[in-house]
Amino acid sequence: MSSLLFALLWVVISIAFITTLIITVVKYAKEKQYSSYLVSTILLFVIGVISFVCIFVSLSFDKEYSYKQLFKEDKPKAVKHVSDTPKKELKNIKLGDKIIVDGLEVTVTKAEVVHPDDGYSYSQNGKILKVTYKFKNLEKDKKLIDNSNFQLTIGGAVQPQFNGMKDNKGGFQHQLDKDDSKSSYLYYDVADADKYDVKMNYETSKKTYNANWRINDKDIKDNTPKENPTEEINSTQEAPTYEQRTVQQPNNNADEEKKKAEAEKKRKQEEADKEAKEKADKEAAEKKAEEEKAAKEEEEKRQEEADKKAEEAEQKQQEADEKAAAEQKKRDEQAAAEREKQQQQQRDQEAQREKDRAAQDAAQKAKERSTEQRQSQNNSNEQKER
Repeated sequence: MSSLLFALLWVVISIAFITTLIITVVKYAKEKQYSSYLVSTILLFVIGVISFVCIFVSLSFDKEYSYKQLFKEDKPKAVKHVSDTPKKELKNIKLGDKIIVDGLEVTVTKAEVVHPDDGYSYSQNGKILKVTYKFKNLEKDKKLIDNSNFQLTIGGAVQPQFNGMKDNKGGFQHQLDKDDSKSSYLYYDVADADKYDVKMNYETSKKTYNANWRINDKDIKDNTPKENPTEEINSTQEAPTYEQRTVQQPNNNADEEKKKAEAEKKRKQEEADKEAKEKADKEAAEKKAEEEKAAKEEEEKRQEEADKKAEEAEQKQQEADEKAAAEQKKRDEQAAAEREKQQQQQRDQEAQREKDRAAQDAAQKAKERSTEQRQSQNNSNEQKER
């Protein structure tokens, strides 16, 4: 959707650019006044280039199919056009070619003709075709895919699955985590044909994706035994009925069949035990990982609380130190003021003593002058009397 918007924007800007370019040329030819139109032309050209680049940048974020498939890098040769998207269908993909649909890499890796191996089941249409699929999750979200997403067709006719093989479990279902890969196969009861089609119908909550792998007869590997006189059946004859097969089986094969059944049962039990063990190991690993994660989170939480408490204690200590420093400064200022006051009092007292001494000296001098004057007066009186 974003690439389409950028494409429309680019078309509009291109038309506007061409228009302003023509106007600029005309203005220059007639009046030689084109500066504003020239600026507009350059601006529209730059916006158009940015829009053109954004068209291809936005394509790389499209999950419908990989960007590489739509262009030259590792795309199937059959995927030639941007129009071959899930809105239509990816057609005629070759055997072995990969597609990426909604973050899931899907491949039909090989096809081979096989022979029934349980001794009781036979092809009703002519031969058994084994088709192998491979899946890989490229995204972080889990992806679910199963055999119901695929059908084998001949000329549009859906072919039935064959369930008569010993290793056939009736299909597959995979839920893939990120970077997980799985391979599975299905058996089909098919007639001879020049080409077969594997059709994929993959639905998500938002879209439905369709794709078609073309399997040519020359690409199919034949793994059937060339000579097997005890089991070879003429292709022109009908498959024997159950009663005929029962009569044809020698009595001395009963023990062998029983051993095979027991061996098969044992093999299936071993596979079930192995799967159970793998599941238990996976669950134990997941549980251990969850416990380690929880322990780590708890440790981080405790460390965070400890750091918080230490920070609060440090802040309190800093506040206490600042308060003590302020009180000490206040005491020092009070002591300095008290000393200054005492010194001022001492200076005042000293000044008062100096003043008193000066007054005493002045009084003494006045007294001495008075005494001298009286003495002088007395002396003068005595002289007069004589």
